[in-house]
Amino acid sequence: MFAFYTCVYNFANYRVPFTKFIINVLKFHKIHISQVNPFGLSQINHFELSCVALGRMTDLNVFWYFNEFRSTRDW
Repeated sequence: MFAFYTCVYNFANYRVPFTKFIINVLKFHKIHISQVNPFGLSQINHFELSCVALGRMTDLNVFWYFNEFRSTRDW
């Protein structure tokens, strides 16, 4: 599955910027970057860029208020 995500990222010409906020999100959920859906990663990036554009600090609590983490039991 990691190879599929790599192909999707390359097709979209998308490079993953590993900011402190993304790393904090991954550490909070104890997951690896390969387990994140590309659309989920773009949500994280979009939130972070919106905070920067508004001149606000990124905060995990505010992020979770707008985006719920969803998972199934069999993943």
